[in-house]
Amino acid sequence: MESLFVLILQHSPAAIRWLSGLMVILLLAWRPAYAIDIPFLSSHIPYEIELQGNDSLKDQIIEDLEGQRSENLTLKNYKDPRKIARFEQGIIERTLRSQGYYSGTVTVTLVKESVAEESSGGLSGQANTGELQPGDSQITDFIYQVEPGNRFFIKEVNFEFPSEVDIEKLRELSVRPGQPFVAAKVLENVEFLKKAVLDSYCFYKVNVSYEAYIEPGKYQAGVTFKMADSPQVNIGHIGISGQESITDEYLYSKLSLEEGQCFKRRKVDQAKLNLLKTNLIGSADTRIGVPEEGKVDVEFNVQERFHRTIKAGVGYSTDEGPNISLGWEHRNILNGGQKLDISSRFSEVRQNVNGEFEVPAFGSPDNRLIMEASVSNEELDSYDSETILAGMRLEHRFSEHWLGSAGTRFKYSLVNDTGVTEEFGLLSFPFQLKWETTDDLLNPTRGWSVIGNVSPYLDMLDQEINFVKSSASGSIYFTFDTWLRPTLAMRASAGSISGVGNRDLPADERFYVGGGGSVRGYPYQTLSTIEDDDPVGGSSFQEVSVETRFRIGENWGLVTFLDGGYAFEDASQDVQQELRWGTGIGIRYYTLFAPIRADVGIPLNKRESVDDDFQLYISIGQAF
Repeated sequence: MESLFVLILQHSPAAIRWLSGLMVILLLAWRPAYAIDIPFLSSHIPYEIELQGNDSLKDQIIEDLEGQRSENLTLKNYKDPRKIARFEQGIIERTLRSQGYYSGTVTVTLVKESVAEESSGGLSGQANTGELQPGDSQITDFIYQVEPGNRFFIKEVNFEFPSEVDIEKLRELSVRPGQPFVAAKVLENVEFLKKAVLDSYCFYKVNVSYEAYIEPGKYQAGVTFKMADSPQVNIGHIGISGQESITDEYLYSKLSLEEGQCFKRRKVDQAKLNLLKTNLIGSADTRIGVPEEGKVDVEFNVQERFHRTIKAGVGYSTDEGPNISLGWEHRNILNGGQKLDISSRFSEVRQNVNGEFEVPAFGSPDNRLIMEASVSNEELDSYDSETILAGMRLEHRFSEHWLGSAGTRFKYSLVNDTGVTEEFGLLSFPFQLKWETTDDLLNPTRGWSVIGNVSPYLDMLDQEINFVKSSASGSIYFTFDTWLRPTLAMRASAGSISGVGNRDLPADERFYVGGGGSVRGYPYQTLSTIEDDDPVGGSSFQEVSVETRFRIGENWGLVTFLDGGYAFEDASQDVQQELRWGTGIGIRYYTLFAPIRADVGIPLNKRESVDDDFQLYISIGQAF
């Protein structure tokens, strides 16, 4: 059976796509409600919750109990089964109260091999916690019988806020009479009301609290939300101190605060964060003054970071061999946050040196002007090239997640892919739009990212070579709070080039697929038409990846992956050529900066005399 399964994967790409799609659907649909005790790996005594007619409450009890079993150190240290039962009984009782069940009871049964003991009680009931006897080691299970009783509902909601606050508007946002009296909802409402006041008013301080009561005989509760009196003020003097080499103009441009503005603490906090995000400030302390005549002064005391960094790195992949990276960066070279970054990378097949000069707040606090230049030499199976490039682009941040850029580039290159060296002078106008919500650039675990690129090209040395190159890619990440903290990562990319035929394109501008950042298991850039043992590249491409990442302890991780892709000669991608697939495993070592990864990829559609049995990749950061 195992050999048959491998045979299907090797010779049926359609079956692979069907199988991978099914796997993704199953993984997305899987939402484990609680952790599972695995024999020989868990020391917890198994338990059963007996609760009739209320599945949602039962699920909440299981979720809370499992969370405490995995995280509560006191519970973990208990050895006496009676103490464990008493502690877990208290957890269930707290869950009942938090969900509005204030008259519920919990009965605990300690199951032994031959006999059973019971301990029951209401909210004050406890399991028997006498000394552990020799026979107690035979306890095999806990049974928690839950009688939730009647649920309490909200009878009235009152507000005691300053007179300036629109109470009726708050009522529309608040919990309402007739709703279940759930503690978590009341606490959430406190924060929600606080945010509503902060967004709409200029109070110096916003402290929102609540008082609640219950009527046991009527199964009712009442809530009063309160806010302490505080004056409304505007921003007065804004000051920054402690800087040594950074200009005042640059730092003030990052604050997004003005004298006379409505005072909002979240805007002051955001201004502090903006200073830290410049990467020039190591610490920033905020001092908010005392209100005087309707105004309050805001002062920031900063401490600069060291602005220069020397960078070095090493890597290895089977298709490219060892490589070394060197770089130098100055993040405040002209004292106004301007950054100069010089980087280089050297391997057997590729050598390049790049330089970037960045001007922040170019015409607007949300703009960056970036000028770039590079020289490179590539000796690949697909082509040889020598290139000089120069360009600039303007980046604009539309919001926290939206980023766009537009610019121009000129690239002079000598390219040899057929035994004849051709000369190109390509003028391009790249445009990019990006949506990013991921939580970490080098180790994303949640969120998603979408990037679209369009670049028109004109060959200044040959007026007949004009084309448009476009591509799009998206990735999404889910992390599950269960055993081994698995992260499901998925990526898809596609692109096309229109305007000229594939063979008329400069070889170094065609699309290539295969390798560590593409389809693992295949040599670098080889997933396209092969002629004379060399890849041709394509006018379009498709790539897809599914990766599952498991954490083992704090520093180690295990990865399994499935990659697929191909570069097609036809720009329309309406071709019969199937994608080629690779799979494999990898390990991760998580540092404070980024994970170090080592992946072994195996080609599932191995080609004779082209593909090896496996490919090895070692680098920094996740594959995507």
